[in-house]
Amino acid sequence: MIATVQYEKVRSARPCAFLREASLCDGKTLSHISTTEHPLRQSREQALPKYSLAQGKEQAPAEHSLAQGKEQAPAEHSLAQGKEQAPAEGQDRPVVLELQDITKSFGETGVLKGISLRVREGDFVTLLGPSGCGKTTTLRIIAGLETPDSGEVLLEGQPMGNRAPEKRSVNTVFQNYALFPHMNVYNNIAYGLKLRNVPKAEIRERVTKMLELVQLDGFEKRMPSEMSGGQRQRVAIARAVINNPRVLLLDEPLGALDLQLRRQMQLELKRLQKKLGITFIYITHDQEEAINMSDVIAVMRDGRFEQTGSPSEIYDTPKTSFVANFVGSANVLSGTAASVSGDEIVLEHSCGTMACRKDGRPVQPGDRLTLAVRGETISIWREQRSAQALRGTITEKSFVGGMLRIAAALEDGTEIIVSRHGINFDLDIGEQVYLEWPAQAAVLVDRES
Repeated sequence: MIATVQYEKVRSARPCAFLREASLCDGKTLSHISTTEHPLRQSREQALPKYSLAQGKEQAPAEHSLAQGKEQAPAEHSLAQGKEQAPAEGQDRPVVLELQDITKSFGETGVLKGISLRVREGDFVTLLGPSGCGKTTTLRIIAGLETPDSGEVLLEGQPMGNRAPEKRSVNTVFQNYALFPHMNVYNNIAYGLKLRNVPKAEIRERVTKMLELVQLDGFEKRMPSEMSGGQRQRVAIARAVINNPRVLLLDEPLGALDLQLRRQMQLELKRLQKKLGITFIYITHDQEEAINMSDVIAVMRDGRFEQTGSPSEIYDTPKTSFVANFVGSANVLSGTAASVSGDEIVLEHSCGTMACRKDGRPVQPGDRLTLAVRGETISIWREQRSAQALRGTITEKSFVGGMLRIAAALEDGTEIIVSRHGINFDLDIGEQVYLEWPAQAAVLVDRES
C-alpha cells in the first residue's frame, strides 16, 4: 500500500544534505492526581514556530555531473536570497519523491520488504524506527548508493534506475559530517560549485551568503579540526544546501552531538528549513526529535512502514501497539467489548472496565479488542469516580525526564504507567487506587503476535 504524505502544517525547519558518502573522493562508499500533556507533545507545540516553507517553481531536476565537472542548471529554490514563499496546499504541491514497492536483501536477510512512499514538495519527512529496521538502507537507495532488488525510485516523476548518485538532484549529510580535513570552511562549502565550474565571483557570493545563513560568517579560514561538532555540522549542511538539490537527505546528523548541542542544532535545522523550503528526508531513532522536527513521520519496523502520518496522528492515533509504544510510551490493554454507543466502546477487563473511542471501526459486543492509552491522560483516585475504572496498587514512583512516573500494578499483574508534571504526589507505594481516563483518550490498536 502506498502511503501518501499529506501536507498539514509546517512545524519545522532544518536543512540537510550533501556529498555522496565518498563519491567526491574516490567513488567508493565510505488524591486526585491531575495529569498534563506529555513533554513530547508539549515540546512539539511549544518549540515549533508556525511559518511557511519557501517554494521554488517546479523545474526539471538538475543533474549534478560532478564526476565530469560539468555545470548544469539546478532547480533553484532562491537559497542565496533566503526568501520565504507560501507553499501550495495539499494536493496542489507536486510529488517530488516516490518509492514504489522497494525491496532489498543482503544475502539471505531481507532488509526492505516492499516499501512505498510519496513525498510532496517542501515536506520534512522523518523515517523513524529502531536500529536495523531499514532506515539507512532506504536513504542510501534514494541517494543512489545502493541498488534495490526490485521496485523504483522516482524523482519528480523520473525513474532513477541505475543513475549514479552524482546524476541525481539529491545531497546527503552523514552523521560523521564527511568534511575534507585538509580544506578550510570556505573550500569545503565551495567544493561542489568548483567541480561544476561555477565562476569564482558567483562562488564567492554564494558561499558568503551560505555562511550567513548557517551563522558562520567570519569562519571562512577555519579548519574543521578547529571547530566544535555543531559548527562542523553546519558546514556540512551549508555544503549540501549550496548545490540547490531537490531533495536533501540526513542520516542521523545529530547523533554524535551531546544532548544540549543536539537540541540547539534541532532549532538551527528548523530555522534553515523555514528559509530554504527544500524537501528533505531525515533518519532518526529519537522519537522526540522526530515529533519536534517533522511534517510527516514514517514509522519503520522490520523493513516495512508500520504507519505514516503527521506527528499528531502518529502520537494521538497510533494504528498498532508497536507505534503506540515506540513513539512515546503507551499502556496497551486487552478486553472484551461490552457495549458500543456512538463513537465510544466500553471494554470488560478482569480488573474493571475501560473505555476507548471507536474511530469508525466495525465493533460488536463480544469482540476481543486491544487499546492504547497514554500515561499523561490517566487519572489516579483513592476512590472510584466513574463507571469505567481499573483497580490497581501503587508500586513505584520516580522522576524521569521532567515528569513524575507512577507505576501501578493491576490485580492480574499488568503494569500501568501514569505520568504527570511536578514531584508532589500524596499517594504512597502500596496504596490501592483506581485508574480512569476519558474514552477519547484511548484508541484501538492491533495486537502484535
